[in-house]
Amino acid sequence: MQGVRKGRWWTMCRPACRAAERPIVVTTTAYFSHPDCLAHDMGPGHPECPERLDAINDRLHASGLMDALAWCEPPLATTEQMALAHTHAHLENL
Repeated sequence: MQGVRKGRWWTMCRPACRAAERPIVVTTTAYFSHPDCLAHDMGPGHPECPERLDAINDRLHASGLMDALAWCEPPLATTEQMALAHTHAHLENL
C-alpha cells in the first residue's frame, strides 16, 4: 500500500493497534501503553507513578490528541527480548 508505514513499530504493534483496520500514514504517531504500566509504582513522591500515566491519558483525551494517535498495546516481552537490554543476572532477579 502506498503511503502506509510498515516500519519496525508497525510490525510490533499491528495486531494490537486500535487503528489496525485503517491505513497508518507516515505522519501518524504511535502511542504505546499497557495496563501493566499502572503497576509501576516507585513509591511516594516519585514522578514515575500511576497517577502520572492517568494524567497523561486524561490530557490526551481532553485535548483531542488521542484521536490523532495510533494507540497500541505492546505485547509482553520475551526473555530473549529483555536480554537485549538487561544482563542475565538482572533477569534472574525478576
